[in-house]
Amino acid sequence: MLSYSLLLPEEMMMSVLWYYRPEHAEGGRRPEHLDNEVFAAKHRDETGVACIEDKGYVLTYNEYCR
Repeated sequence: MLSYSLLLPEEMMMSVLWYYRPEHAEGGRRPEHLDNEVFAAKHRDETGVACIEDKGYVLTYNEYCR
């Protein structure tokens, strides 16, 4: 989540960056992809916090390799 703001009294909004699983990206999943690997996209979106299903933690490649 990048930021959030109260646009309407009943609708809290947030700004998010998208990540995609390999099977949803051009070229698809390959044998070298890890089970939980995701790719950062340059896609940014504004959405209501009511759309949140769960939280996730994304590590950079260097953080993952530690």
